[in-house]
Amino acid sequence: MAGRLLIARAGWSALIPRDDWLRGSTKVRIDAYSEFMPAPRVGWKPYGPVRVNPYLFAPDDPFGWMVHEFDESLELQPGLLQIAKDLVTFRPFGRLPAAAQEGYLGGRPRLLPFPGSLVFWGVERARRAYQQLPQALQIPLLANVDRHESPIGIRVPQAGVVHQLHADQPTYATADGHLRNAYKRTHRWEKILRDQDQVELLGKEASLVNVLFGTLPDDVELYGKPMARNVQLWNERGDVLLDGPHASPAEIKRAMRTLQAGGVFGYRFLFPAMCVGQHEVYWHRPLVAYRDADGEVAVLPEAPLGYLTAYHADKPRLDRAIGLWPRLQRRPMLLAALADQDYTRTRQVPLQVRNVRKLAQAYALFRAKSLPVSFARRSMGLDTSSAWAMCCWRTTRRRLRQPKWPARPWWARCLSAGAPTWTTPGWEAGGRARKPRPSGICWW
Repeated sequence: MAGRLLIARAGWSALIPRDDWLRGSTKVRIDAYSEFMPAPRVGWKPYGPVRVNPYLFAPDDPFGWMVHEFDESLELQPGLLQIAKDLVTFRPFGRLPAAAQEGYLGGRPRLLPFPGSLVFWGVERARRAYQQLPQALQIPLLANVDRHESPIGIRVPQAGVVHQLHADQPTYATADGHLRNAYKRTHRWEKILRDQDQVELLGKEASLVNVLFGTLPDDVELYGKPMARNVQLWNERGDVLLDGPHASPAEIKRAMRTLQAGGVFGYRFLFPAMCVGQHEVYWHRPLVAYRDADGEVAVLPEAPLGYLTAYHADKPRLDRAIGLWPRLQRRPMLLAALADQDYTRTRQVPLQVRNVRKLAQAYALFRAKSLPVSFARRSMGLDTSSAWAMCCWRTTRRRLRQPKWPARPWWARCLSAGAPTWTTPGWEAGGRARKPRPSGICWW
């Protein structure tokens, strides 16, 4: 009860650090990206006139965490469907429908927890690692979900088992598919489109041990780095060998020598959760899915949203969490931009939709003040006024079902004086048809 009372009294204001938090010569530590991928920091900044983000935390909602429409439609809903392709059930196997039993015995669908493992209970290695890693109990479930890096959906880092050749154990076989001795590196300069999945398209794999500890030019190549700081390792008994985000150089070297000596080890790549000040924030969201009339997996759109918990990043105590409630935003224009597209099925976001978000976000960051026309045009990557006018107009007219060109469209209200006079889009003042340039519309 005490923990619940603590959560009820706190709210997001408890996440905001004191003004003197970063004062002092040793207070500000910036991790080098060449060694460690740090947590994304949201909601609060240590500088500027407005330190608390009003678009994440509302003063009149002390327990709310606002969720952007685009995050829900492009990441969370597709990500839930991506995980729901496995059948999650707590019903005993003998009481499942005959079709579900036959499908499981035939290899599809996969059951979580499946009868051979019961991943949520009885995993002694995870319980042993939990004594040193506060979030270790989620590891058995994570190993059953494939790695996912696509911008559309929920990011799932790789986890599994690595086998290094050893005289006492020259081979290792497992029926659960968790043996993953290789890793595909990705970097931002890959020549693929923005919405494409690098993991699916890139075929080059590297030895996991080389990815973690290798420093030779052939190991890191041009854009790679040793990734030991972003991984957690444990042995077959569940004894933790390496907690990368908090490891010292000596601990990394000791873990490297242990792996090189050979054996079987569990691991998971760990990219820290989003941080507000000194606190990591996690969203505990129920996954409610079903099969539709066509037999396809579908996520219940109005399912409970769960809750968020925040823990101190350096000293997390799971029984002393700060609790928040997610609030899905429902702004009509952004919802209209996302309409008519099922992003749980498609893997590409039209440029017009992205530009609507850019314009709305820039308008908000300017504190609802008019944007310079040239700034708005260039922020959307469009080279002419008519090009970005057509871009916004095609998106909003169809989805808001406006048959006529409004006197002052929503995106025109975001712009300062000097915006073009809106008559009929695609037509110049003299009445001549003007073909829009496709260079800024078709490509990012």
